[in-house]
Amino acid sequence: MKTKRDCIQTIFKIFTISVIFILISVFSTLTLSGETKVVFVIDEQNKFNKNSTGSVQYSAGTDASNFPADLNDSITQISISYSLTGRQSKADMELTLCISAINGNNPGFRVKVNNNLIGDYLFTAPNFCNTTIINKSFNQQGDNVILIENTNTINTSTGLSWRSLTLSIPDYCEADSNCSGQYCPDNQSQCKSKEPLNSSCSRNATCQSSYCVHNVCRLNIFILR
Repeated sequence: MKTKRDCIQTIFKIFTISVIFILISVFSTLTLSGETKVVFVIDEQNKFNKNSTGSVQYSAGTDASNFPADLNDSITQISISYSLTGRQSKADMELTLCISAINGNNPGFRVKVNNNLIGDYLFTAPNFCNTTIINKSFNQQGDNVILIENTNTINTSTGLSWRSLTLSIPDYCEADSNCSGQYCPDNQSQCKSKEPLNSSCSRNATCQSSYCVHNVCRLNIFILR
């Protein structure tokens, strides 16, 4: 028969485990950052080609002198080719376009990825950056192409000058160790918040409670009698 002291000890153990679980849940929610994987960056502005005309093709990673300095009546299209691994192709990406100057009234441009329309955008001021989300459904393993088109009225001298262009993958991971307070899902490439109690799981690292038992997130109760 349990004594009053045994009952108090049992209650205290349950309380301690509950507090630990709450703290794990809170910290798992607060720390939501993985690594940012840069696919390419084009930022050597002083090298950009100021004499480009027509439709320009550029391969990411090659000399910046092959990249046009502007997008306007003269440079109407810029195709940027780049390669993705299988894991990288399964992630949403961010395309950040930064300009140094604008000519005319709110120069615009269109972005396509592998012939899929991402959107039409305007720059309203110089020294400004626009970040566009590229959904993973538009990616493919191997060769990919980003097309940037001039959408301004022809013969109006409306256009923009580039400062930098960056394609990156936020919260990118290849293993659980890449994720702070999260986990790296199987067959995916972006960190994900850990699963709550009683959720399905594949391993301990996927659970807020740190224990995956028979593919279900469970509390650790081994200290209870």
